[in-house]
Amino acid sequence: MNKRKILYGIIAILVLVICYVIGQTVVRPNRSTDMYSKGNHYYDYVKKSDELTYEGYQETTDMPGGKTVGLVEDEVYGKWYLLSPDTSITAGIILDHKDRSLSFEYQIHENVAHLSDGIQLSVQIIKEGTDEILYEENLDVDKTRKSFSLKLAQWKDSNVFVKLQAANSSDDETGDWLVIKNGIID
Repeated sequence: MNKRKILYGIIAILVLVICYVIGQTVVRPNRSTDMYSKGNHYYDYVKKSDELTYEGYQETTDMPGGKTVGLVEDEVYGKWYLLSPDTSITAGIILDHKDRSLSFEYQIHENVAHLSDGIQLSVQIIKEGTDEILYEENLDVDKTRKSFSLKLAQWKDSNVFVKLQAANSSDDETGDWLVIKNGIID
């Protein structure tokens, strides 16, 4: 009887040790607060690509990644988001009490920039649950790489949607491959 109790005790200790190791090596590193404390971004568009909403998505053979909108990887830009006219990506963001900023780079893809007459990018902050547009800015996009930054402090401690929407500048959609790169919130 005592040998059985000792055996059960050893098994219980082993199970606890295994649970501790799993918690420290798998669960803890994947928690967003721990990720941020290690120098990662508060929100990274590439790492959160599965959480984004894509509007206007269609499969196609004449665009990078075989789609009209979404995460693409190529030798020119690495990992980046493609937006073609009448498409958008939307991220649901739970802003904490800190003063955060949204930033990204944008341009027409260099492989088709000579064909494009430009595209327009709309950046919107939308209040969750009401669809009220709290902020909107329209950017003209051409072949020149530009940076965008927006302070989100006025919406801290709230839930918002950040929507990036592409619209055609004219009736000609030739070469209108909008590149969004390094999209983060810090």
